[in-house]
Amino acid sequence: MLSDPLHNWILCVGVSTLLILWIFLLPMKARAACSLVLRPNWLSVAGAIAALIGYFHYFRNEEYFWAVILLSASGGMDLADGRIARSYDKHLTKKEAGFWTRMNHRGTTDLGASLDPGMDKARLLPIFSHVCYTFFKKAEDVRNDGLLWLLYLGVGLIVLMLLFDLGGQAIRSKIFDRWRPKKKKKDKRANWKGKLKALSQWLWLPPWAAWDKELLPEATTYLALLNVLMLGVLVLTIASLLSKMRPLKKLWKKGFPLNLE
Repeated sequence: MLSDPLHNWILCVGVSTLLILWIFLLPMKARAACSLVLRPNWLSVAGAIAALIGYFHYFRNEEYFWAVILLSASGGMDLADGRIARSYDKHLTKKEAGFWTRMNHRGTTDLGASLDPGMDKARLLPIFSHVCYTFFKKAEDVRNDGLLWLLYLGVGLIVLMLLFDLGGQAIRSKIFDRWRPKKKKKDKRANWKGKLKALSQWLWLPPWAAWDKELLPEATTYLALLNVLMLGVLVLTIASLLSKMRPLKKLWKKGFPLNLE
């Protein structure tokens, strides 16, 4: 039978999964109605804040129910902001409106296209950096060579994932926009590789938390499985990065000058 902590953990994950899926069950008109109250850009900001509070306050204090609910709500907001914004057929740019007008706009904005991935990094970097720190702290007390090797491997995979993720963010930023052709309007929505990458990063956290809080036996075997999952996250992160580099590759082949003036 499952232990009480593990049983509660599975219950939390189940409830939070429903919380994430709510936006996909709503028809277009219902999502447009949501934009009357839930402004997409503020949802992006609220999602980052919810993730940081859920992890650094509730999870570290072992209040798992609220930790998982807030982390999942953060993932739900990340999925919902774009879908709600696109349900309202009006786009605002920097030339058309000021910062606060765009922040409170019901539809899509150039601000939202930059804010959404920026908030992803604002919650991802602190959380995964703390996970690296936790691995290092555990390594100080480990005498088992096999477990120590797995701990350092996990740290290395997380560091690589963060570096490649930041690389993708840099390529997506406005600094690189001038390297792209201006003939047609660029769709800045995340592609399926980026969405799958973001989902894999969040799905990795619950099994890591279960291992960290010693809810499951056989630490060495489970840590090895955890590293395999992180390797999958790293592969998806690299795939997302390569998809963002494709326009630059086409420009390079066509001989476009990389003018940074």
